Amino acid sequence: MNMCKDKLIHFLVVLVYSFEVLILIGGKKIEEKLCLKFLKIIRIFVLVQQVLFSFCKI
Repeated sequence: MNMCKDKLIHFLVVLVYSFEVLILIGGKKIEEKLCLKFLKIIRIFVLVQQVLFSFCKI
């Protein structure tokens, strides 16, 4: 279970870092659109995380 949890945390960290890099490259014009897309991605990630956690528990 710990390994599964570590992978999920690592995935989230990578996701956040790649988002920050995109903002640095794209600048502020793209930032608002990216934020909206990123929020959708986070919602999807949370759902995926819940599914993975239920698999980890099995």
